[in-house]
Amino acid sequence: MHMVLNNRLWIPRKAWKNIPKEKREAIIEKFRKVFVNPQEYCELLAAGRTCIPRDIREKEFGTEAAKQMCQECPAAQKKAICIFRNTKYVSLYRGDLEKIDAVIKTVKKYNKGIKTKDLRVEEPLVKRIKVNDTGDERSVAQNKLAQSYVDEGYGILVAAARFGKTRTALVASSLLNQRTFVLAHQVELLEQFQANWTKFSNLKKDQVKINPSVEEAKKIPVSLFTYQHFLHENGTKRLKALCKVPGLVIVDEVHRCASKGFNRIANAFHAKYRLGITATPDRKDKMSFLIYNTFGPVTAKGGSEMLSCKYKILKTGSIISDYERVPHKRRFTYINKALAKEDERNAFIAKRAVRNVEKGHKVLIPVKGVEHLQKIAKLVRAGLKKLHYNKILVCEYSAQFVKGKKRVEVSQQIRDGYFDVVVAIESMINVGFDAPRISNLILNAGSYSFNEPNMYQLFSRIRTKCEGKKTPLIDILQDECKWSEYSTKRIEKQMEEYKFTKIQPKRKKK
Repeated sequence: MHMVLNNRLWIPRKAWKNIPKEKREAIIEKFRKVFVNPQEYCELLAAGRTCIPRDIREKEFGTEAAKQMCQECPAAQKKAICIFRNTKYVSLYRGDLEKIDAVIKTVKKYNKGIKTKDLRVEEPLVKRIKVNDTGDERSVAQNKLAQSYVDEGYGILVAAARFGKTRTALVASSLLNQRTFVLAHQVELLEQFQANWTKFSNLKKDQVKINPSVEEAKKIPVSLFTYQHFLHENGTKRLKALCKVPGLVIVDEVHRCASKGFNRIANAFHAKYRLGITATPDRKDKMSFLIYNTFGPVTAKGGSEMLSCKYKILKTGSIISDYERVPHKRRFTYINKALAKEDERNAFIAKRAVRNVEKGHKVLIPVKGVEHLQKIAKLVRAGLKKLHYNKILVCEYSAQFVKGKKRVEVSQQIRDGYFDVVVAIESMINVGFDAPRISNLILNAGSYSFNEPNMYQLFSRIRTKCEGKKTPLIDILQDECKWSEYSTKRIEKQMEEYKFTKIQPKRKKK
């Protein structure tokens, strides 16, 4: 009888039963969490309403009894489960090696003679990846952070936006000298990996492939995959064929790895080394518990010099419906569509963008939909034309207009500061978007922001140091709408945490 350590820790059922009940429950508590938040998880309460059973309970037993009922309701709970059972084994997520070592010791204490088979995959490369080292301050910091991760051998690497996490991951891969798989939720992130890893090392493009075939992935040193590539029937077969191939699995923007599909795929690989990289490991919904059990705790942390910002709250005067009667999951779809149709509000945004361009800013306006993007871009062009600008450079940054090679070209132009205004689909710029010359962000233009990690990603887009750049300015739009006011409060709280300077509105002269 023996335990097996590969993609998880597998404990025989017989050995598990030999552990005293209280000890088993203590282990289960470390690998299973139930988070309760009625106001956030329950659609009805989030919409300001209550269900019929709660109303009846409140009439019969009072408010406290009704609140307790909500605490016990499955609709108000989220479960994070990292322990599983089948007929032969109890299995645990193996990301946090300290926790796993403690469990192994407990099992051995109550099962004499039981051993552990370590079947994690190590796949050394014949030819080591050589990283180009410029010796500048930034690359030294990246090398140091990569070494911190390698010294630990597991965990999450956290670094501020624009630190250079892609190159840091390359250095870690080189130091470990393992066949590497990189997973991400967007192909655009993989394109950045491919460009940077070939730029900063001796790797050639045919050695760093995006979504390669099973046969190719077994031969080349670095394979880049979107996790969706392993979904559905064909993806499951592909995952089964490749789960024992890499010695290192890197997940970019690892905070997104809490989704059911992504997390299942990340946990399927038997690689000895797992590296999660992100700027924001903690999630608002508490599901970071899954991430920490998959990869381990934060074991390497670095920062980068980022500019401080000024921010201003701009009241648009637009009245937007709260859509209280619409279910919570669909409510913001309705609100986003309403924002796109508000012509006076769109004109207000365009006028603000033009004014900021006049003052020397490069402007970024995130929106949700293509229709809204086109409307604002058209208004901004018209506004700049009235000012007799010789070059009217407004970029419409969406998957519909910027594809393939053109996207690479446009992204480089944005980095070089070629455009005065970039109107972009928010999902395309939330992560992996490099625009060091942009100095003005117009927030809440296409949707209301509530998620702190996402907000951090957005305002980090304008905080990169760049010669001749104006002090970064964040314009926060506020409408006459309950959700807009709530969003503004959340954003302002975050601005205060980062000690950004608030620009007070000028008093009107009497």
